[in-house]
Amino acid sequence: MLERCPKKELKVAGHRLRLKDRVPHLLPPEMERWVDRSGLTSLQRTSLTKIDTDLVTQFVERWHIETSSFHMSFGEMTITLDDISCLLHLPIEGVLWYPDHVTEDMALELDIQYLGIDRGVVTRHIHECRGAYYSLQWLYDKFVEHRAASSWPFATRTCLMILLGCTIFADKTFTLVETRYVLLFRDLE
Repeated sequence: MLERCPKKELKVAGHRLRLKDRVPHLLPPEMERWVDRSGLTSLQRTSLTKIDTDLVTQFVERWHIETSSFHMSFGEMTITLDDISCLLHLPIEGVLWYPDHVTEDMALELDIQYLGIDRGVVTRHIHECRGAYYSLQWLYDKFVEHRAASSWPFATRTCLMILLGCTIFADKTFTLVETRYVLLFRDLE
């Protein structure tokens, strides 16, 4: 007789409270213009307050990686970019951009240039995160510092990284955002 292993419990990450606490709905005008131009303004309001874990589990069990689709009782279902655009209110336009892998040395330079962080602080943070990542708390702390100093480009980039890390690029660590996404915000214009 075969014994079945108990199912692993699915852990669903929802960062709604973190996002609500860390990114104000009303940003300073100096930042608002850049956030609007990024097309990510809707992410400030787009996050689930309640997640039905059973429903998510059912979708996970029906996902087939070979076809990138869900096999449902009524047929096959695929999530398209248009679906994402409608659900998250994000503009889907232009060419596909996939960020390159960022090494720790590259992350150091990106953080100094685009987030305005001191080399020593960045080095310590990269070591603490064990790679080219930002912790959401660290990003929030830098956002507050830059906003207080009126360093608007740096404050805007950290704000946008928090938005990405709490919504569309949330990962299984629940607390880290990959450094490579800062490349999306090199040119705020």
